[in-house]
Amino acid sequence: LYRMTWLDLLRESMPRPMRLLVPFGLAAVALNPERGNWERWALAAGVAFGAFSYFVQGKGYYYQRYPLVAMTLLWFAIELSVAARRRGVARTIGMAGLAIGIFGLTPLFAERARTIFYSNIFTETLESDLRQIGVATLQHDVQCLDMVDGCMNALYHLQIVQQTGMTGDNLLFPPDASFAVVRQARQTFWEGLVAHPPDVFVISDEQFMDAASFDKLNRWPEFAQYLADNYDLRSAHSFPITVAYRIYVRKGSFADGPGM
Repeated sequence: LYRMTWLDLLRESMPRPMRLLVPFGLAAVALNPERGNWERWALAAGVAFGAFSYFVQGKGYYYQRYPLVAMTLLWFAIELSVAARRRGVARTIGMAGLAIGIFGLTPLFAERARTIFYSNIFTETLESDLRQIGVATLQHDVQCLDMVDGCMNALYHLQIVQQTGMTGDNLLFPPDASFAVVRQARQTFWEGLVAHPPDVFVISDEQFMDAASFDKLNRWPEFAQYLADNYDLRSAHSFPITVAYRIYVRKGSFADGPGM
């Protein structure tokens, strides 16, 4: 439903700090005299296939660039190590590139990996909220409007079946609602909603192809109005990396029930 421009794809093809390594890696490749080594050509082919896969998909998602990034880092690491064992300019380039990778990129990426587990926090907090409402009362009466932040994980851990089979809301709140598949998804969801309104909505602020914001609801005004008319905000939580969720309960539900 959406494709980034070639310039944007190129801009997002690798982590920004990794760009510091690129000139040193390419220089090491150019200065390596072992032209007949099939292993280095195999690594280069892996990089080429990773780039082809990333650009042909055209979405710019981080997980789609993973083969390109992983193969490039492996290729550069080997080429820089070879260059560092030589003399002259090649040795300088190899040592400088390895220093950037070891003392610059490695600590930075390790810190990012250490602090990015926000989905676990999201899921654990949501599980606690749903337990307060009452797990038994939520069977087929809770609906996630989330994509990958952790709402479905919470339901899975609590063995709760949600009201519909929809496992992601990107087709309900896309940046462009003119596609036929969007209209079809909304109609199917709306029919299920009218036939059996869930007692609870869990809505994350993840917004497809845009900055995280609960303004995504305004992309479907009819639903936003329905939510405002029929549901009350029960709780809201926000987490690192701009992730947040809100729990809405149907007016009149749980008035004397668990957690109230």
